[in-house]
Amino acid sequence: MYGKRQNKISLKDNSSPATSYLLSVLEKKTRGNTFGSSADSAVSRMSAAFAAFDEILPHCGIYTPVLRLIREELTDGVYSETYTTSIHDGSSPTSLERVPFFILLQRLHDQRTDNDDLMKEKIETHKKEVQETKKLIKEKDEEIFHLKAEHEIILNQVQALSKQLNGKDDEIMKLEMKMVADKHASENEAKKLEENISEILARQKELQNEMEDLRRYKVSYDTLKDTFDLPPDKRPKRGFRRPVISTKKTQLLSSIEAASKLEQQIIEVQTRCLEEYDQYLEEVKQQLTNKRFSDNEDDRDFYTEEIQLESLGDEMNSKLKNFQRLISGAVVELELVRQHRDSLQSQLTQMEQAENLAAGDAASNAGTLPPSSMAGGPGSSRMMTRDDTDKKTSIGSQISLESGLEEDTTPLVDPSSDPFNPQEKLLSKYSAMIYTSVNSGKTFDEITSAKFCVSCGEKTAVCPHKVTKNDMLLPLPHGCTHIKVSRPMVRVAVPNLAATVGAGMHEPDSFTQHDHSKWYDTIAQGHRWDDSASSEDLSIRRQLAPLWQDAKRRAGIDTSSSSAVCGTRDLTLDRIFSLLEQFYASIVWKDNHFAPGDEVSTVREYLYDFMSERYQEDEIAPTASYDFITAVVKYAPHDKIILILGLTLVGLVDGTVARYVHLMADLVDLVSWKEVQDFHAFAEAIYPSMHEDDLEQFVMEYTAFSENKISKTLVLNYIIHMITKSKEPRILDAESKLSKMPAKEKGLMSKEEFVNAMESVSPLANDTLLEKLVQECLLSVGSSLAAIKKLSCITAYISLSQVWQLLRSQIEEKVIQARLRNNEVFTKLQTSRSLVPEAGTIITMTQIKLLAGNISRLRNTGNKPTQPLVEEDFYWHSRSNTRDSIF
Repeated sequence: MYGKRQNKISLKDNSSPATSYLLSVLEKKTRGNTFGSSADSAVSRMSAAFAAFDEILPHCGIYTPVLRLIREELTDGVYSETYTTSIHDGSSPTSLERVPFFILLQRLHDQRTDNDDLMKEKIETHKKEVQETKKLIKEKDEEIFHLKAEHEIILNQVQALSKQLNGKDDEIMKLEMKMVADKHASENEAKKLEENISEILARQKELQNEMEDLRRYKVSYDTLKDTFDLPPDKRPKRGFRRPVISTKKTQLLSSIEAASKLEQQIIEVQTRCLEEYDQYLEEVKQQLTNKRFSDNEDDRDFYTEEIQLESLGDEMNSKLKNFQRLISGAVVELELVRQHRDSLQSQLTQMEQAENLAAGDAASNAGTLPPSSMAGGPGSSRMMTRDDTDKKTSIGSQISLESGLEEDTTPLVDPSSDPFNPQEKLLSKYSAMIYTSVNSGKTFDEITSAKFCVSCGEKTAVCPHKVTKNDMLLPLPHGCTHIKVSRPMVRVAVPNLAATVGAGMHEPDSFTQHDHSKWYDTIAQGHRWDDSASSEDLSIRRQLAPLWQDAKRRAGIDTSSSSAVCGTRDLTLDRIFSLLEQFYASIVWKDNHFAPGDEVSTVREYLYDFMSERYQEDEIAPTASYDFITAVVKYAPHDKIILILGLTLVGLVDGTVARYVHLMADLVDLVSWKEVQDFHAFAEAIYPSMHEDDLEQFVMEYTAFSENKISKTLVLNYIIHMITKSKEPRILDAESKLSKMPAKEKGLMSKEEFVNAMESVSPLANDTLLEKLVQECLLSVGSSLAAIKKLSCITAYISLSQVWQLLRSQIEEKVIQARLRNNEVFTKLQTSRSLVPEAGTIITMTQIKLLAGNISRLRNTGNKPTQPLVEEDFYWHSRSNTRDSIF
């Protein structure tokens, strides 16, 4: 095979094959070293070796066959069955050659070396991936652990809610069963009551018919009995006329009673008129509450709102003029009726004095006569004949009311005269009035059988001046729980009226006069106190007594119950909150628009001005203020917001406390309360200066106060409770800061000292507002020095108002974050949510400011420079001092 190839080494050209082979090997080594290809050099040397062997082989003689076999064996051992092309030189064509095994081994080694490097790189890459995978697995394991914990918490909550839901379902079923049972019972009771009513009405009709039949026999019996009770010489003769003085007295009493009834009717009309006007103002207030008007004149709704407000203002103007017209006319009529009644009362007093003198002389001359007046004897109305009645009517039509009432100088020695007539009023101590109650003694109602007694001057059930049987049956109302028996006040007519009043005795008044001895026992018609009030409620009312007495004095109720021009009203709690919100809106509006030199008053004076500006009638405003303050005293023990108003009006707390409370109410209202633990986060955000121990104590006291319950009302009531107990953290912190400031007198500060102290405590405070609040405080204490305890309320209010907007934007988020942190760790000892429904009304500062702005917008609508204001444009413009008021 190789012998047939053309080789580079030719034995013909050389003298010796060995020499040629050596030269060829040296040449190839030299080329290999020069060009650096060891593999090609080895292949060439191997080819040269086999070529030299082929040249030597023919010259080996007998060994040629053997060497030829050896050569083939060596060829098979060195060369593989893989072929490749090779180019020997530029002139020779390409030929196929078998690749030696060591070349294939070298290639395999190089290939495996390359694969080894590649695998190492892949291994390093996979190691990194494994590390990242392990890290990810660890994170996932932690996440799975947290999810399992949260899952466990949710499962526990689901179980608790399921139990609670099951309990609620059972409770609902019980309530439904009870409701059905109560419904059946009430239906049966209603049927029984209807049957009883039918029977009672039928029985009443029978008794009325029987009474009408027996009345004529009773009149005849009384006349006959009176005739036989007197001696024969003293029995009245036929045609005997009643003394003129008794007729005059009866006419006076009848006229006074008619005047009193007319006065009461006028007062009721005025009260109804006032109530209707109040209801209208409440409707206007409802339209302005929670409504935001546009202040941008470019807004398309601006002029629409202007037209609506202008129309509303015209309507208010019309209502005001109608109200003033009705009230003014009623006041004039009421004054005339009272003058007439006072004139009649004076004449009656003079007549009683004359009777006392004449009766004494008659008793000494005529001796003792039986008390015929108690049994309907001569001189009573039953002894008057038809002729006497006709003559009295004809005489009354011919002369005026005052004529014929002059003093009669004729001695009253006629047998018909009653010597016991002047002393009949002393018998009132044996009279009694009976009242019944169906609500455990909270309120009492008169019995239906009571009638008015002229001698006693009041309604009585048992009276010596009335003819009664030996037995008296009193029908009691259904469900009666208490019976009250009271004696009427004894009224004695004395000659010297001025001396009597000076001696401290009661002045003789009309029948409806009441004794105002104690403020909490004195209640005008329409008001009701709770007779079963606790000692704490009575203590609060005693604290508010000066305020109530002042309102009563201004309304004219303390001197005479008949001096008021309008009846008192029992205002509802909703009406009180509405008036309270409007009153605070006027104060806040004045705070925001106060300028140096403006008039400053106390909060109580602000209230009286507010009422005066609301009604624009000097006769109505005091009574309306009295109604409002009476309702404040009534509801103060039961509502903390009203209690703060009462304490502010009476001067026990500073006027800024009410403003401070409603700032707090705004923050409380922003939180969606879910559980008791929310209060801890709320207190931590509101009171950042509190230490951890003080904060825990503060939260524990709330838990005890609320009985482990939570709601907006409970939180606000607790803050007010801490203010009334002088334990509110912000106020205490302000008091501590002010105590460290220099002052001439310990515990007291003047206006200048407080202003200088505020420059250090709160340097960014509004100087104008600060001046107004300090003047209010000094006016309330009535001195040039104020206690630091009161001034600290001003400091706390100003400091809270500076961060109020920031707290509004953060308070809800802080409470939610704290709630999430608390829910991460759940234990069996965790406090329950105990969220309860709201039990009161919360008035926030945002609502107050919005209402103040809306009313100011209504006030300013239509006020153009070219159009002067008339006196009655709006009710706040009708007086010079009402331009800064609202409602």
